[in-house]
Amino acid sequence: MDIIKQHNIICNNSIVLNEDGIFNCEYMRYAKHMVSVDLPLYNYIIKPSGGLMSNINSGKMLYNKISLLKARNLLESEIHKQFSLSILPMYAGSVVLSLLQMMAYAVEQNDKEAYSLVKQYYDNPVTRKAVDMLPLGKRVKFSIPLLLLKLRMPGLLHLAMLCADKVGIKFNA
Repeated sequence: MDIIKQHNIICNNSIVLNEDGIFNCEYMRYAKHMVSVDLPLYNYIIKPSGGLMSNINSGKMLYNKISLLKARNLLESEIHKQFSLSILPMYAGSVVLSLLQMMAYAVEQNDKEAYSLVKQYYDNPVTRKAVDMLPLGKRVKFSIPLLLLKLRMPGLLHLAMLCADKVGIKFNA
C-alpha cells in the first residue's frame, strides 16, 4: 500500500478491460522485490450475457482498446526513461490481436465510426512497431492478416475480411 500511496498509483477509469494489467505494471515499476507464483489463484466466469461480454461485444470495446493502447504507450515511455528498456515485446501480440478484433468488429457491424477508430489504432506508431515485431507463424488464420499488416495493406485486409464476412466466414480473434 505504501508504494501505491507514495507514487499515486490509481486504476485508469477510461479502461474497462485490462485496467488491472496497467495498474500492476505501474506498481511493479517501484517494487524492490517480486515473486512469481505458478498457480491459478483466480478464475473468470464468463457468462454470455454478463458485463464483461457486453463490453467485449459492443462499440465500447473499440474505445477501450484505444484507451488501453494510450495507457500502454505512456507506461512504455515512462519505463524506457526509468530503466532504458522497452516493454513493447511483452504486449506486442496483444496490440496486434486487438487490431484484428477491432477490424472484425467494424466489418461485422459495418460501422463507419468503427472504421475510423480502427484506422486511428492502426496509425499509432506503437501499433506499427508491434506489427513489425511479431514473426509470421504457421497458423494461416493469423499469418495472412499479419502479413498484410506488415506490408502496410490494412485496406486489403479489410476488403478480405468484408468478402469473408459476405460468404459467412467470421474472424474471431
